[in-house]
Order: sequence, then structure tokens, then C-alpha cells
Amino acid sequence: MRRFATRKLNNKGMSLVELLVTVAIIALIAAPLINSFLNAMETNSKARLIQNGTAVAQDTAELFKSFDLDTLVSTYEADGVTVSFDDATGIYTFEGIEAEGADGEDFIVDVKLDPTQYRVGEGTGKVEVNDVNLPVFSGLYGSDCIMLYRQYAGPDEQLEELFAGKLEPDTLSRINDIDVRKDIKKSTVVNIVCDYNSTTGKYLYKINVEITYTYDDVEPVYVVKTLEKSYDQNEIHNIYMLCPIFDRYSTADMATDYYYNTDSIKIYYTYNGAPEFKHDMYFYIAEQKMTNMLPGQTLQERINPRNVYINDKQYTEYNNESNSLKVYTNIGDRDTTFDNKYGLTYGDYNTGTALYELSVDVRLEGEDKVVTSFTTSK
Repeated sequence: MRRFATRKLNNKGMSLVELLVTVAIIALIAAPLINSFLNAMETNSKARLIQNGTAVAQDTAELFKSFDLDTLVSTYEADGVTVSFDDATGIYTFEGIEAEGADGEDFIVDVKLDPTQYRVGEGTGKVEVNDVNLPVFSGLYGSDCIMLYRQYAGPDEQLEELFAGKLEPDTLSRINDIDVRKDIKKSTVVNIVCDYNSTTGKYLYKINVEITYTYDDVEPVYVVKTLEKSYDQNEIHNIYMLCPIFDRYSTADMATDYYYNTDSIKIYYTYNGAPEFKHDMYFYIAEQKMTNMLPGQTLQERINPRNVYINDKQYTEYNNESNSLKVYTNIGDRDTTFDNKYGLTYGDYNTGTALYELSVDVRLEGEDKVVTSFTTSK
């Protein structure tokens, strides 16, 4: 006699419906995770693409800064790059430069050199330069350079206040009229003193901009503006002096294609630190194109390069190679006046000299969308 009845075993497996329900549940749970994973992969890929494209843009910008325009044009044209120049604006464009990214991407780089005037809107917090037709310096504002603009140009608008009590009331009230202003001469002395602190490893620059205005036989008036700036040891030491032309009335000294005016500039540089820590200082004097003020005058006013002195040496005779103060300027014409060995970037805009806003666009080969852009100044 059997004690236990044999149980009927249920060997039925999972039904198709149950399988489908299970798969659907898993899909619902996994879908957001998979989507997040795919999005993360796409984001990382885009970030890496932008990072590599930015590196290419920066490398291209540095390359363009290192060579003069003639070399850039001839070299890239020989490489099959499309180079064009706009006579109306002075803009150079370089289209179709091939470059490889860090992960082997095939990039196409387009570069534009634009010398047109730098403009800023109200309330931007940047230096307002619209009223004096400054060229592009957008890459300099907010950078770590020393900018001498307000110190040099600001006092030009204060002549009535400066000459108060020195001129007859009638003359003083007309001080900005042509018949009075043309007899005023502006002389500027920039004294730069550099001290190095070996304990902190910092360089301190103290700059005095001393301006003298002289009217006929009247006692001259003086303005002194000061500025201080410190640099770490490994930083580049640059000073930019933007010079709107003051004397736009005098035609006493006529050059071939323009008038030399009476503005004069003297730069002095003194280093007080230990010789082994002496750094080169780069000083850029940027003459600005101004509207002529004399009726019927058609030629442009320019600052006479022989009225520019560096450490008591006329600029035309100054040697950058043998001095720690390296001076570069667009004052003077390299073709008809003298060999401006240390000129700012030459172009065909604004009587042969120009400063440029340098913009670089990077895109993938075969695509129109820009991956990244980079803007600086040349």
C-alpha cells in the first residue's frame, strides 16, 4: 500500500505573453538609462570635438600672429587656400585651411583679418572709443596688457579748463576753434619705471604720462596721468599706447602723400631690479587715423616719426635688438619715409599700416556648421 499519492507535477514553462510582458518591463526600465548613456556619449563626443577644434583655432591664431601678411598670403596661396582682399574695408580672408585635430579630425579653418573700427555699445563697461576712430583692439580689452588711452587722449578734451586764467576770455572761449587750436602744440613724455621684487617674484611698473600743451607765447600747461601694473615673472609685459592725433590743423610740414603734424612723443624706460631678472618690455605706439579739420585739406595728417624718441634716441635710429624696451609703431610710412623695421602689422588699409581683429572659424570637413570660433588681435 502506497503511503503518498503521486503529485501531479506542473512542468508548464513561461508563456509567450509573460515573456513579452517581462521584456516590455525591462525595456521601460532600461530605456531612460540607455538614452542617458547615449546622450552622455554624444555630449562627450561634442565636447571633445569642440576642445580639439578650439586648440586648432588657437594654434592657427598664433601662427597668423607670428608672420607678416605678405608671408601669410604667399604661403597659403601656394597651399591652395583661397585668399581674398576687400579694397573697401581692408579685410583679408583665408578660406579652406586644412588642419588635423588631436583625435584625427579633419578640420577646415577660415580666418579673417579685419582692420575696421572697433565699436562698443553703451553700458558694456569697455573703454568707449567710437569718438576717435580707433582701429580694432577688442582682443586687448580685458587682457593682461597695460593700455594707455585715456591717459593720453583724455586731456585733449579739457583745454578750456587747462588754459583757464592763462588766455584772454575771448580766446579761451574759442579754444577749440581752428584759428586757436591750430596754434597749440602737444608734447607727451611717457616715463616707465620697472621694479622687481625677488621675494614675491613680481614686477611693478609705474608709468607717468606727462603732457604739455603750448600756445604761442603763453606759459605752457601740464597734465600728469599715472598708472601702475604688476606682473608675475612668467607673464608677457606689453604696453599699448593708442594715439589719436591732436594736431589736425597744421600743414607746415608736408610729406609726399600726407601732412606731418606737430605732435611729439618721448618714451623713457628704466629697470631697477637685479640684472638677471630683467625682462623685455614690448611697447606698441598705435597712431589713429583722424578726420582733417582745415577747410579744403584733403591729405591725411600723420605724426612725424622724427618727433618720436625712445630713451633720447630718435625712433628712426632706435635699435630694438640692442635694447630691452622693444618698440613697435605704425607711425611713418615704410616706403616713402624710412625703413620702419619694427612696424605694427602692415596691410593695404589706412595708408599702408593697420592693426587687425583676427577671427578664426573651425568646422569639420564637408560640413558648413562652425564647430568653434576664436577671436584675438594681430
